[in-house]
Amino acid sequence: MRIASFRAADGAVRLGVVRDGELVDLTRAATMLNAPEAREAPECLCDMLALIAAGPQSLARVAQLASAAPEDAARALSSVTLLAPIP
Repeated sequence: MRIASFRAADGAVRLGVVRDGELVDLTRAATMLNAPEAREAPECLCDMLALIAAGPQSLARVAQLASAAPEDAARALSSVTLLAPIP
């Protein structure tokens, strides 16, 4: 699984997972799936250090979110501004 930091259209920094040549926006995916992370641990969806600090369970959950994400949660890689993974 490849996790990337990127700048969203609204200027916010978020995390995404590369899937089939696209980037799944984890914040958008969690919101669309009504996942608890969208409410209880939103920092793990937009901050690589927070995700790492949350441990292996959070990484496993990110993988689940990325695989279950609806197509509307994905963006073409060419349409986002990729950032350094860890600021």
